[in-house]
Amino acid sequence: MKKITPIVLLLILSSCGISKRVAILENRINSLNDSIKSLQTTNYRIIEKGKGYYGKHITYVGIDAGKYNKASENVFIGNSAGATSHMTRNSLLVGYHAGVNSRGYGNVILGNYAGGNVQGQNNVIIGKAAAQGKLGDRNIVIGTHAGRKHGNFSNKLIIESSESDKPLIYGDFQTDKLDVNADLEIEGVLIITPTHKVPKELKEGTIYYDAETKNLKMWNGIKWVNLN
Repeated sequence: MKKITPIVLLLILSSCGISKRVAILENRINSLNDSIKSLQTTNYRIIEKGKGYYGKHITYVGIDAGKYNKASENVFIGNSAGATSHMTRNSLLVGYHAGVNSRGYGNVILGNYAGGNVQGQNNVIIGKAAAQGKLGDRNIVIGTHAGRKHGNFSNKLIIESSESDKPLIYGDFQTDKLDVNADLEIEGVLIITPTHKVPKELKEGTIYYDAETKNLKMWNGIKWVNLN
């Protein structure tokens, strides 16, 4: 029987120690891989830019986020964000069920249930359940449930904290008209720009500054009267 020298024994023990460390490390790596796999398949899906899902240059985070969407250049964050939104492109959707069943280009939708069924493009929708309808183009809607009773519209500004059909602020970008449905207090100077055009919409209380006569005029329901 051959004798085992101290040097050989030391090498054997050292080798056993390395093997144990390698085994422990392999177990930890396998456990980590299992955790990552479970996280991606069970809790939520993460699709990184450039890897593709259906389209290109997309990032989807959340259960069913971006499901069935075939367009590109999107960022959807939230469970079911952008789900069944087949052709939404170049858009940002953030929130639970945000932008569900929507389509269009360049939309920014932030809020749980916001922007469902939006069909238009270049809209900005912010607020829980805001603008849930077949919205048109170039709208800005801000506030919880804002814009829900306005149907299909385009080029509008709506700011409200409810689904009221008479929002606090309502504007039309196409006609450059702004309605403030509240008492308005101004700290500072109010300047009414002189104009040669007499207002066509004759509502009682309408005021304008006549550039020709240099008079501030108001429609009293029957005629124009000077306020000077």
